Amino acid sequence: MCAAKLVWPSIRAAAAAEFQKILDHSGILLNSPIGALAHLQIGRAYVLQGDTAKARAAYQDFVMLWKDADPDIPLLKQAKAEYAKLQWRQLGPLLRCWVTCTTALK
Repeated sequence: MCAAKLVWPSIRAAAAAEFQKILDHSGILLNSPIGALAHLQIGRAYVLQGDTAKARAAYQDFVMLWKDADPDIPLLKQAKAEYAKLQWRQLGPLLRCWVTCTTALK
């Protein structure tokens, strides 16, 4: 087995843990953008771990925190696109089922 396959999961988990530490101590950050960005980064870490439910929640928190921000900020646009992919991935099996069921009824 490749060593990278053994190392990357632990790095992903460590990244998520570090971002969680920031979120757990958010009172220290007050209105610092680091707190909001921690939501985005932990969401990305959860995606890499394959935990889409936690990832969606983190992205949703980030988007909510930045709801009044300039919509043309590249980071916000990218985060919204990543969040949309997560939501689409969740709907994928339901849409396949719907297509299969509606096709069978014809």
